[in-house]
Amino acid sequence: MEPKPAPGTAPGIDPTAALLSNPENVFTGGSDHILDEKNRFFLPKKFARQFGRPGKGMLTTGLEGCLFLFPITVWNEFYAKLQNLPQLGTKDLRTFKRLFLVNATDAKIDVQGRLLIPKDLCVYAKIKQNIMVLGLGDRVEIWSKERWRQFQQRGHA
Repeated sequence: MEPKPAPGTAPGIDPTAALLSNPENVFTGGSDHILDEKNRFFLPKKFARQFGRPGKGMLTTGLEGCLFLFPITVWNEFYAKLQNLPQLGTKDLRTFKRLFLVNATDAKIDVQGRLLIPKDLCVYAKIKQNIMVLGLGDRVEIWSKERWRQFQQRGHA
């Protein structure tokens, strides 16, 4: 059975492939940032322009303790793929789907290019103030700076 296209996309068109076919749309590189008192930070300009100002994306728990920030088109495609997986599947798959979807929230980028990280996602990612913002092709990862250092030291970078 062929998967259903993500909402807002034409059948047979892969929105992620279309997005990534232009090198300007690929998230790459990384930079450190500091959250303000409201848990906001300025997205790097090269990332913010892909979301718009004001703009919108989807923010959720990621893997290894980071957060994932998706453009809406990529989120819609990823969500459609998740929905096409077996509903019961393995215990690990059910756990992943629960945690990933339950924690997903609209990510609003304001006119100044700032993104607010909700408190519960800061707690999950152990983010206090210093963060790393990393481009990983079709998404952005947001890490606690300390957790990112630990990840690198374990030889995963």
